[in-house]
Amino acid sequence: MKTLVVYYSKTGNTRRLAEEIAKELCCDIDEIQDKEYRSGVIGWFSGSRDAFRKFLTDIEFKIDPGEYDLVIIGTPIWAFGVTPAIRTYFTRNIEKLNNVAFFLTCGGMGIEGALKDMENLSKPPVATLELHDRGIRANIDIERNIDKIKEFCNMLR
Repeated sequence: MKTLVVYYSKTGNTRRLAEEIAKELCCDIDEIQDKEYRSGVIGWFSGSRDAFRKFLTDIEFKIDPGEYDLVIIGTPIWAFGVTPAIRTYFTRNIEKLNNVAFFLTCGGMGIEGALKDMENLSKPPVATLELHDRGIRANIDIERNIDKIKEFCNMLR
């Protein structure tokens, strides 16, 4: 099965998880770039506002998801939902997504809302991975969560 990991990450937490999943599954990986300004306090505020209002944004990505049997999509949770970059990715690629799996990083609350958002934007996932930790904002601990990550990857094999 041809698999792609695609993700958006502002601080690097979701990126580290995406890289670990791609390494574990020996699959391709693609980062979604949000072309909006999302740095500093202003970027944090506008990103949270856009996520809460379910706005789209201008994005870039390199790999066509239509060439894959399974696309594993990762996002941090902003304002109890998915990031504008991931919302836009779903909107632009919904017809190309055959099977999906989701992974989410969260330093607060909102996992249920974000998962529901993702399912409403695409289809039910074959598997999900949620890393919810108050400390996740600073630095995701891959080693502490390695069993959950491996279990998620085994479900996808």
